[in-house]
Amino acid sequence: MEAVIEMMIEKAENIAKAALMNPVPIPQKLASVEYAFQPNKDEIVIADVLERKENIVMHDKIGKKIVEVAVPILSDIVREGIAQEYLRVPMLKRELNVVDYESEYVRLWGL
Repeated sequence: MEAVIEMMIEKAENIAKAALMNPVPIPQKLASVEYAFQPNKDEIVIADVLERKENIVMHDKIGKKIVEVAVPILSDIVREGIAQEYLRVPMLKRELNVVDYESEYVRLWGL
């Protein structure tokens, strides 16, 4: 199962990197990256299994891997947004990690 999840994350990373290269507005790039890391209809069964209490360790491990992969991509998009004077965000990496952690917490606990 872990190998399948690694392949899913790698696929999402490739989609997100492609979104980074698209000549579209910053908000669309950010949304594309967020969407890339959501399970598609074929992966939803695996995602549902990971949501179970008995799989919390694996779920946490996967969440950390997604953060490790997604934050650099999001950082590049935010840097681009700053360069275009579309965004102003001090301490970029810290902010992105906080936002990602909080969004995962909200998603996981349904708050």
